[in-house]
Parts: sequence; C-alpha cells; structure tokens
Amino acid sequence: EDDLGDDRIKCALCGTDNKLVFMIENKLNGIRLNVGSTCINEFGIRINERGKTIAEYRRLSDRIRRKVMLGRGISEPSVIDKWDTTSRYPIIIPRGIREPFDKLGAEFQEICNKFITKKCGPEVFAKLNQALETRKKYLLQFNDYVTNNENKPFIITREYYDWAKINFPKDAIDAKTWIARMEQSGVIDWGIGAHLAHEKFAASLIRPLNLGLAKIRAQIVKFDRNNKLFKVLLPQEGNIVLDSSFCDIVQNFGGSIFKPGYEQDTSLEKLVQTAKVAEHSSIDRVILRIGERIKASGFHFDQKDASLDDLIIYRPDIDKYVKDNPFRFANAFLWSALSDKKSVNVDSILDYIKALPGR
Repeated sequence: EDDLGDDRIKCALCGTDNKLVFMIENKLNGIRLNVGSTCINEFGIRINERGKTIAEYRRLSDRIRRKVMLGRGISEPSVIDKWDTTSRYPIIIPRGIREPFDKLGAEFQEICNKFITKKCGPEVFAKLNQALETRKKYLLQFNDYVTNNENKPFIITREYYDWAKINFPKDAIDAKTWIARMEQSGVIDWGIGAHLAHEKFAASLIRPLNLGLAKIRAQIVKFDRNNKLFKVLLPQEGNIVLDSSFCDIVQNFGGSIFKPGYEQDTSLEKLVQTAKVAEHSSIDRVILRIGERIKASGFHFDQKDASLDDLIIYRPDIDKYVKDNPFRFANAFLWSALSDKKSVNVDSILDYIKALPGR
C-alpha cells in the first residue's frame, strides 16, 4: 500500500489517477501492476498473504491501531487479552467468591471491544483503570483464600478440576452438572467424590475405605486407573479378587468419609452385586465353589478342560457335555459361590446349564 500524498498515479486497470494505490504482483509471471483503491474494491481483489479485501484490511488495521491506543491509555495492557489468570492457582476459586470478579471482567472486556470498534473514545480509560484497580483487590482476596485452604482435605485442586473436565461422565448434562458443583463449592463432597476417579484421589481413599470394608472382611489392594476400578481382595473366601468400579465402592462404602458419623448399610452381598471376577485364578476358585454347590445333582465341570477357553459341563440328565464362557458363568453365579451353601438356589444354576448349547 502506498499513500502518495498530493501526488497521484494511474491505475493499471481503469487508467484513472489515484492517491492510494497497491502494487499487485502476479506470482505466476512476476508482472507487477499499480492498482488504485477504487478498483481494488470494485473487483474484490484480495491483498496480502491472508487474502483480505481492502475493506477487511482497513478494518483490521483500524482495530490494531485502536488496540495500541487502548494499551497506552490503561495501566495493564496485558489484561485486554486475559482478564482471568486464576488458572495459575493450585486450587480452584469457588464461584460464590469469584462471581463479582467475573462480572467486572465481562464489563471490562465489553468496554475494550467498544473502544476498539470505534463505539466510544478515550473518555473510557478512567473507567477501565478503575476496574483494573478493583481487579487487584480481588486477586489479593483470592491469594488469601488459596493460602487458607490449599492444604485442607477434600479441597478441589486445579489438577482434579482439569482432570474432571476431560474424564467426568461423557453424557453432556451429567458432566456439566458435576463440573458446576465443583465450581460452586470448591470442595469434594460425596457425590463429586464418587465420580472423581483420579489416580491420586483414589489412592487417598483406599485406607479410609478399608476401615469400613474390614467389617465385611474385604480389602482394597489396588486401584486400576485405566478401568477406573478397585481390586478388592476377599481373604476369607480363598483370596478371590473382585473388580469393583470406583464409583460403586465410593457410593456404597464411602459415606462416613465425607460425612463423619454417617452410618451406612454395608454387606458383602452389596459389594458382590456390582462387582465382577476377572482374574483367571479368581474365576477358577468361583467355578470350583459353584461345582461344590451342584455336586449332589450329578452335574459337574470337566476339570481336565478347565484351562481351555470354554468351560465344559457334564449334564447327567441327557448324558452330554455343554459349554460356556468361564468369565460369564462365574459372574452369573458369583453370589452363589460366596454365599452360604444352604441359601443357594441350585435349581437356577441347573436351569442355566440346561439352556446352554450341547456338543
């Protein structure tokens, strides 16, 4: 772009004299032409590497120039682009505390945009500088909040908050609900805790959860972060290991952790209802126990083939063998394997076996 002052130059397209001309180069043959601003507008020619029209170029230039003027007129120019810097804190600032700060930030940004788009003049600088002084006071309050709360138990850290935004339930409504609760309170309550399957947080719950699980002779031995579940050992049941989801364990056995003195109804049956056996050794132990339950009926498992992918079961009523997936079978009757022999409904197990395909 070349402003010639009082001098003028002919446009290569229309032949008229122009005060404002652009040097246009054909990148294919290297030919350069002087084109006046009138033709640039008329033919919609795009200029510079971003391919903008002259009108767009002028608007952008005006915005940049106005933004520079704005930066020179206020005490902290960097705030024009970033009002909220609270992400630097190790814990989140609850919405109830930060609400006036956010509202002031929205007003500040609106005034900045109005100045940049020529909807107001330098008279707004005083108001903007006053907002910046108020912002400093809010940030000092936030600093005090962090100092007084960052070491308290169940405070929501920035690490937990950022993890939750990615890993909370994929259903948009549920995710937004839990994130909103985190933002509102800044503290992990029972509901938030049951969804916060963050490895560090889960590890912090193992000891207090085990105090409650000891009543039913169960013990958490590990947290599986990939599947978001606890490995629960049953020492009194032949060291069978259950896979129980993080959410189920915290909801069913974590009440007293978040509500001191809260008495929660806990039982082994409640644990087993939402758990699975997945490890081969635990599946084998469960199947062995089920075999003991149905032994008197004449039905039995072929131990010789127990190591194969299929569980082989003999049916004396038709003198044939049937098969099933060991994982599916063990989990279908997990409670039958762990409950008292006398209370087991053997008929339901036999009916299941009779419905399996024969071979």
